[in-house]
Amino acid sequence: MTGPVPQRTMEHALSNQIDDVKKRVKDSHAKLKNTVNELPNFIRDYMAFHKASCNKPVAENKYMIFTEKHNLEGGGIGDRLRGLVFTFFWAIATNRTFLIYWDNPFNLTEVFQPATDLDWNCNAEEAFNRSTFFYMNGFKKNSKYTKKWSSDENWPAFTAVQTNYYAMYVPKKYPQPMKELFQREKASLHSLSLFEIAFNALLKPSKALTHRLMEIRSAIGLKDPQQPYITMHFRMGKAGNVSWNDPARNSPEDIPKILKCGRKLQRDYSEKFGIAQEQLPLVFLTDSQATKQFVAAQNPDIRTVDSEIIHIDRYVNNREAAPKQGYIDAWAEFLLIRESRCIVKSVSGFSIVASMMGRYTEDDQIVPAISRGISRLGIQSEYFNPLMVSCPLSPQFQGLPLGVTLLSRPHCHDQSIRTIPVHRAIPRELNAPSANSTYPFKFVVCVKGIDYIEDRTFRLVEWIEGQKLMGANHIDTYVFELLPNNSRILDHYVREGFLTKKLYTWPSSLPRTHEERKIQQFKRVTQTIHLEKIPYHDCLLRNHEKYDFILPIDLDEIIVPKQHDSWQAYFSDKLRELGPEKFWK
Repeated sequence: MTGPVPQRTMEHALSNQIDDVKKRVKDSHAKLKNTVNELPNFIRDYMAFHKASCNKPVAENKYMIFTEKHNLEGGGIGDRLRGLVFTFFWAIATNRTFLIYWDNPFNLTEVFQPATDLDWNCNAEEAFNRSTFFYMNGFKKNSKYTKKWSSDENWPAFTAVQTNYYAMYVPKKYPQPMKELFQREKASLHSLSLFEIAFNALLKPSKALTHRLMEIRSAIGLKDPQQPYITMHFRMGKAGNVSWNDPARNSPEDIPKILKCGRKLQRDYSEKFGIAQEQLPLVFLTDSQATKQFVAAQNPDIRTVDSEIIHIDRYVNNREAAPKQGYIDAWAEFLLIRESRCIVKSVSGFSIVASMMGRYTEDDQIVPAISRGISRLGIQSEYFNPLMVSCPLSPQFQGLPLGVTLLSRPHCHDQSIRTIPVHRAIPRELNAPSANSTYPFKFVVCVKGIDYIEDRTFRLVEWIEGQKLMGANHIDTYVFELLPNNSRILDHYVREGFLTKKLYTWPSSLPRTHEERKIQQFKRVTQTIHLEKIPYHDCLLRNHEKYDFILPIDLDEIIVPKQHDSWQAYFSDKLRELGPEKFWK
């Protein structure tokens, strides 16, 4: 028989909850202190500058304000945070006071407060009202500001920008002061944990957000803040009948696959952590209420969150209709992903950015691959098409991964799938741009598939020595087929360290012999053009960090300057003639 809970028992339970909250607050303060102490020196120096500037009259400072205006799209949480972090480092690089004025669909202060002495909310509204606004939410929108990037003097003293991930992921398009900052500090938004550092230095969850996160954790049985768990983020968009306009991201047919992947991770990592599987819970997060209910009903081992999140960018023109609880819940789920031990991510900046700041430390990371065609002819279904596939890793991966596996679906640790080893040379230490005529330019020559069945010994020697004479530092060759004499010539230069020889073949259903390839080149010209892009792009990606210039040429070509003895002499004159700023642009 059961009855009412005694009052004393309820008071005891409430007292324990309060003690637990106090402990978490104390732990949070200790963590915050450690975070500040671990900040890079240039960020700590900037924090001192920022604190002093906030105590001055507004008119005496120059500002860089990240904004989200409620009548313009800015992207979802992941997109906006990338734009915010980009703007923060832009402010540091230009010695401007960084502020945040975000009121779309609600003010950022509803969910976050300044985490340190860097008060991004000081005088924010007054400074924003004086600002010139720049909307930079795409490559095309950003490109029209190219000429302004070169100097901070090109921007108003009160500058407000609305930008997103398009800015952060194109380092070549960074403002010049920002490039110089990262070069000086030997830092990068991609190779180091600067994103997580910036987030921790800027944002601390508000009381409302902290309370909601604790509610969610308690509801799904994660009362211990140190308990490890696995999150599976499954963004569906239109395919999940969401209430906002969003393209289909994943289909219902993919649900069993992501659950299978999560369970495989649970088995593997419970063994690695030395704990029972039930102590490593699986948490399923999605933007689709129907999908969440379906998964919860069919899978008693999967935990789901009783919340109805919103996409914060879908209410820009109807702010009054945006439910504030959905706004808070979206941020709470973002933090829930961030705090998980390992993550199965979706094709969404929401989980990708959360993982960039996560506390998981595992050896494997599942990320959505980004592919695009690399031929000017575009993707053509009747041909083999060359694609460049990028796998953006979170900053937790210091150094390089050992290998990469490409999958059509997240099969996790399927041992039957081939892993491709990662090869990458140490990037060249580039000096600061200089007008010095003796600047040591470095050149690499790329040669697409060499296919000789006749003796070209003397012509090969002549061509290689000609490239040397012009100033080539290295030659990368891709070889189909060679006579032994021809091959020995290349091997000689390989031993010298001047040349790299890579064996090259076409896809298996295409010609495999010299004679068949020659027929293919004349009869199917378009297919040949597609395939020629592969060795050239391989050469580009292997060498772009080590050399100033990459020359894709054939064995019947030598680039000879009209009025100079070498490429070095030609570019040295150009550097002196144009000046460093124009030359290196």
